[in-house]
Amino acid sequence: MARSALQIAAFDTARLRRETMLLGRHRFLCDWAVNDPEATAGFIEFDQPTVVPYPFPHTEMHYAISGSAEYRSTAFPAHEEERVDVVEAGALCLIRFGSTVNITPLESPYRVAWVVMPPPPTPYQQEDT
Repeated sequence: MARSALQIAAFDTARLRRETMLLGRHRFLCDWAVNDPEATAGFIEFDQPTVVPYPFPHTEMHYAISGSAEYRSTAFPAHEEERVDVVEAGALCLIRFGSTVNITPLESPYRVAWVVMPPPPTPYQQEDT
């Protein structure tokens, strides 16, 4: 069966596969919209006061849907200067390959739509919910 050139994903989160993702001791909710060898995309919800440290082995886009969060980041390769940004609903963020990013929700729920192309080998553990 030939693959379609277009994949349309439902953005009704009630119809998406919800999982609790683990990154070390940190947990967050992930609703998968696209989980394909060429891309992953979906929605992530960070609950206050969770801080999620991210080593990014890929480039990722975040579109903030609700709430706000503080992003503390350092850039690859030197990681010398820390940058602090407050991201509010409506903002689009590019997180570059190799960056280290800590995300602290300021206003909950902090929810983002995210896209990674191509998907990384995942460091996350998944718990079905």
